[in-house]
Amino acid sequence: MATKAGRKGLSAVVATVLLMLITILAVIIISQVLVPFVKTSLNTASECVNYWEYFVFDDSFGYSCYDDEENNGITLTASGEERQNNSIVGFDLVFNKGVESQKSSARSGAPIGELRMLDGSITNIKIPKRGETLSYVYYNNGIAYESVDVYPVIKSRDGERICEKSDSIKLKRCDSGVSLTN
Repeated sequence: MATKAGRKGLSAVVATVLLMLITILAVIIISQVLVPFVKTSLNTASECVNYWEYFVFDDSFGYSCYDDEENNGITLTASGEERQNNSIVGFDLVFNKGVESQKSSARSGAPIGELRMLDGSITNIKIPKRGETLSYVYYNNGIAYESVDVYPVIKSRDGERICEKSDSIKLKRCDSGVSLTN
């Protein structure tokens, strides 16, 4: 019979040292990946935190609707603080109907496209400042959308940043007498 004394094994000290080295390596690798990721995520979130409810839909004028030609109207109010006016460069709208959606971007001073000011005399998009309420019409391909979401767009260290959804509204058929065309 062979005795146990003749077998070679790993001493407890060597095993402990190896476990410590593996732990240190794991911490180094994780910190190289995780810390920059968290730092970037926090910076991104902190830029937008003050703009979560900057734009709100206002249905009191009756323009948050779609007409017989299936043009979609919305009215937005800027409810942020005065100091935020210089950081806002525009907003993105996402029109939804079931699983279908369509995005439209509005930037200050941009020429009109499928998104226009309700007042047809204005040829460039105007973005509401604090306390202002403006109405827009989205001319599309004959789709009456069910709802609209608005996302503030702000100046960022790397250009523009689209923030989290600020507000949402359900669209209905326009009342008679409400015209979205000029």
